[in-house]
Amino acid sequence: MKNRFQRAAILSVPGLSLWIIFVVLPFFLLLLESFSASLPASASSAFDRILSSFGGTFLLSASVAAASVVLGLLPARFLGCARRRRSLLLLLFLLPLLLPRYLIAYVWLLLLSPTSPLGRFVAARGPEAARAAFTVTALFSLVLWYWPLSALIMSEAWRKTEREVWESALLERGKGFGIFRVVAPSLRRSALTAFLVCFVLALGEYGTFLLAGLKTVGTELNILYELTGSRTAVLRASWPLLLAALAAAAVLSHRLGNISPHSLTDMTPPPPSRSARLVTLLLFGLSVVAPVVLLVFSVRDFTALRRFWLVQGGGLAVSLTTACVSALLALLLALAPLSLARSGGRAAVFSSRFIQASLFFTAFVPGALVAASLLAFRDLVPLPRAFEELGGLVCLGQAVRFSGVALVVLAAARD
Repeated sequence: MKNRFQRAAILSVPGLSLWIIFVVLPFFLLLLESFSASLPASASSAFDRILSSFGGTFLLSASVAAASVVLGLLPARFLGCARRRRSLLLLLFLLPLLLPRYLIAYVWLLLLSPTSPLGRFVAARGPEAARAAFTVTALFSLVLWYWPLSALIMSEAWRKTEREVWESALLERGKGFGIFRVVAPSLRRSALTAFLVCFVLALGEYGTFLLAGLKTVGTELNILYELTGSRTAVLRASWPLLLAALAAAAVLSHRLGNISPHSLTDMTPPPPSRSARLVTLLLFGLSVVAPVVLLVFSVRDFTALRRFWLVQGGGLAVSLTTACVSALLALLLALAPLSLARSGGRAAVFSSRFIQASLFFTAFVPGALVAASLLAFRDLVPLPRAFEELGGLVCLGQAVRFSGVALVVLAAARD
């Protein structure tokens, strides 16, 4: 027990250090700043626009979350009931998450360009039809990114279903959705958790809604910061999102905290059905294969690509390095609470839950708030200019935001 605690403590030291310096301290400084700083005069009109956009944003986010949960049910069964090659399946589920949400939206919105047949057809129906088409396309592209995350959260419920429940479900197999009727009680909490997570993440969405020309809370918060340059204004305008992020972080941390690497040894779920396999492959094709194919076929002239590579080749190399460093930092942050939880002590488990909740909170709040907290940290602790020029703050911001996703993935992998 002592050796296990020591190993867990050593593994958690780098992540804990990052968590204290770049998660706890920046948000604490931003909170202190909000109590002392005054709001600019131009913030009042921006507050009115943000409040007026809350209703529409809630409807859009709820639609995305509900569709993601419904589409993720069968893939969750496929992943949760798989007996072989589960690591390969997990990588398959992670592939859609590797594509940026705004990139998926951009590719599907290419179908509505004025030069495409569908774009001409929609434009001929008037501006209202075009606005509706852009809205549906944006929501569709978001669902294609969120369904794997929803399936990862719900897959554990399929694996943890008790053997007696599976036996009853198998007796109902000939009655269409009988297996869902039997297993539904054990799926209810995971489905609600997945809905809450997707809902809160979509509330702060910025890039996809901006491409579609939609005014949401996420887009208005970025406009507020551009107009005022006030971190305090962004924080005060985000209070409904902060409450939702706190609730979602607490729920998801509690759900993942109940996952134990040794709690599934007696569970023997039946193999996934053919429909689960087909739906998963179809969604994977829409989420990964179709966007890549559409993007390739949209290129008519490679001259512009060659020019772009000559001008921006160095910038792409910096972006790749930034992404790799961000991923490493996100993994270190995610490993800290998991390593603490494996030590087995009550205080360590409590600390692990608290750190998990804080990492989920930073994943759920709008990206503008994470950026504002890091800027508040930079004002207090002067950083080398080379660090900022090489994208150091961007690395930290992306790592803080995606450490919550890394936690979900590691919990689903369990090894």
